[in-house]
Amino acid sequence: MLSSKEVPQADVLHDVIRTVRFVQQNKGSTYSMIARHIKKGDRQGRYYRHAAQLLGLIDNRNNYAWILPTGDYSLSLAGQEQMIYLRKLIKTLRVFQLTEDLLRTKPGCTEKDVYKLLYDNGDNG
Repeated sequence: MLSSKEVPQADVLHDVIRTVRFVQQNKGSTYSMIARHIKKGDRQGRYYRHAAQLLGLIDNRNNYAWILPTGDYSLSLAGQEQMIYLRKLIKTLRVFQLTEDLLRTKPGCTEKDVYKLLYDNGDNG
């Protein structure tokens, strides 16, 4: 079963990168600090922190985030290299793997099919 905690809700990869850079420069960042930095609300700050965590770029404990070696490495890359690296990390997410398997095994599937797959495999909470 796919847990809702395994699904990132951040939808702008550039802001995930900005989140990681902010955490690198401001150790012990909270989601509200991240939110202010990326000019989003507190809820969005949590989403972007969580997405960076799922990708293994930062860690978070007791609402304080810090950079991981993977995050440092990703920020050391420039332009296209960074995007290629981040795509590889995204492909490791279970939600992506389930979706990719569906697209591969059911040519012509629709957005509705993807929704059903994720709903049927999820904890729906």
